[in-house]
Amino acid sequence: MTGDRRLRMFQIGDGLEICLPDTLQEMATYVFLEQEAWFEDEVGFVRRYLEPGMRAVDIGAAYGAYALVMAKAVGPTGRLWCYEPVAATAAALRRSVERNAHGWVDVVEAAVADADGEAEIHVGGDVELSTLVPNRTFDARRREIVRTVDFGREAGRLEFGALDFVKLDAEGMEMAIVDAAPAVFAPEDGPGPLVMMEMYAGAATSNREPCERMKRLGMEAYRLLRGPNVLVPLEGEPLTSETLNAFFCMPARAQSLAERGLLVRHLPEVSAPPGTWLSLVRTARWFELQSDVIGGLGDFPRSNDERDYMAALDLFAVYTADRQGRPPAERVAALKRSFEALKTLCERAPRLERYLSLARIGREYSEVPQTQVALAAFIKALMESPDPITFSEPFLLPSRRIERLLDEGNIRPSERSMEALIEMAGSATIEVYELHRHLSSYFTANEIDSLLRIVQSLPYASAEIERRLLLKSARDIDDIAPSAFFAQSAEPPLNPDIWRPA
Repeated sequence: MTGDRRLRMFQIGDGLEICLPDTLQEMATYVFLEQEAWFEDEVGFVRRYLEPGMRAVDIGAAYGAYALVMAKAVGPTGRLWCYEPVAATAAALRRSVERNAHGWVDVVEAAVADADGEAEIHVGGDVELSTLVPNRTFDARRREIVRTVDFGREAGRLEFGALDFVKLDAEGMEMAIVDAAPAVFAPEDGPGPLVMMEMYAGAATSNREPCERMKRLGMEAYRLLRGPNVLVPLEGEPLTSETLNAFFCMPARAQSLAERGLLVRHLPEVSAPPGTWLSLVRTARWFELQSDVIGGLGDFPRSNDERDYMAALDLFAVYTADRQGRPPAERVAALKRSFEALKTLCERAPRLERYLSLARIGREYSEVPQTQVALAAFIKALMESPDPITFSEPFLLPSRRIERLLDEGNIRPSERSMEALIEMAGSATIEVYELHRHLSSYFTANEIDSLLRIVQSLPYASAEIERRLLLKSARDIDDIAPSAFFAQSAEPPLNPDIWRPA
């Protein structure tokens, strides 16, 4: 790779290609190379929600991290309008649209606002952080005069019709856009679109005002749960830096989403018979290692704390056991109760095994801060404990990837010993801790890289962790050194010409 602003096509999965600047100094390029997808979980939900024939708008499309996924989902019988004000970025997005033969996509080079006209945009170091500015205090080299469009008028000019989805990422202008076109977002007839709005744009605290204002339009607020990939009510939930996006819709749209199993409006009571989890995992290879090494699990649980622990795992088993047959509301309710019960237990009676399980359940429940606390506790024990770590309780692996690879027989522990069990648990912990320290290693320091390199020398090595380590080393010189890792990896890269030696 080179340090100039040349453009290059990258594979990003789903058979899609994206046109990006050929430099690691651009956040979008770095992220797509690192994760081979965009870093927001909401992309997967949008892919699941949109169907052929739907009509959607992407406001703040940037290079197309969402737009290309949306275009493929709605297909040639649907329509997608993408708004991107920065000229060079809009040109790159058009090239992506053309390369993927998405003829039903319109790229509009304009900023959506509350009035037609012109505005000055401050182009940040990364396009995703560009903002409309009301003054001329910014570096003139980073300013660009762009066309602005009133969203209400634009809806009439381009004949949007009844929209099914609007992605609204306008770096602080979101509510001005909604105020300019309330009938588009909350029509008197029809269900109105599902709206995904950016809620956190670098401020010290998130802003609850948009939730209240959308509520006054008659819209309900939801957030995404990572594990089940469904929307749940945002009401009463704290808005933190982890809440990047919220979803809003009218009750009729919410009802249709619930009927499709994509949204949960109310959580029912749910219970789990004792022994549900042990019955579910008894034949799993990762659990067989625990059972062989720990021993005595036939008598488990033996105390009140252990019974509370197993009750939390039993609820988690209700969430995981029957993904197809059990209603989403019951699965989400079981996941929520499992997380809350185990969090309380860890506060009252902490053990390393319980921290590992809490990290896995918290990750499924989109509780990243709690997940990181649990993972950090285990890493601290690995690094600082004067006594050898031993396990006497069963536990969940924080990494679903390692669990899956073990069960499929693609990796095997070196032996059946306490050291091998710690190696497996430690690898899963360090991997997931790195993946959740921030949305991308683009934003992180290198303080745990030595731990990551140890993990990469073990059978549990991860392709994404290898890419992260290479990218961190390459960023300053803007040139990636290929790795022999990818010549034999079970996870082949989407862009092999970048990662594999010639």
